Amino acid sequence: MAAEKLTKQRLIQILAVLALLIVAFFWRTWTYSNQQVMDCMGVNQCTVSLQGNAFTITKISMGSYELDKVPATWSLNTEQGVIEKSDKGQWILNVDTDKLGSNPILKINDKTLISIKL
Repeated sequence: MAAEKLTKQRLIQILAVLALLIVAFFWRTWTYSNQQVMDCMGVNQCTVSLQGNAFTITKISMGSYELDKVPATWSLNTEQGVIEKSDKGQWILNVDTDKLGSNPILKINDKTLISIKL
């Protein structure tokens, strides 16, 4: 292959692959977002400080957690269960029964991940 003559088709193929790699590199660089990962460790309760706000995560029962003092402007997500607002103003995280073997991960504002190890 190294001794072959460079044809127009081969040059176009090389340039197309190079352009594709450059576009992929700049796309990944442009869309990159840095996520902060935190651990919430304790016996039945832990307090997490984030962006100047401290909130508490309490284990209610197996696979059920209460989130207290969460600022109203925050968005909470998880892929391992359901998050609901309770009557008292707290948030309740209920983990799916098929995912009880792993630590639940709470995503706050799509930038911070909190691994709950209670």
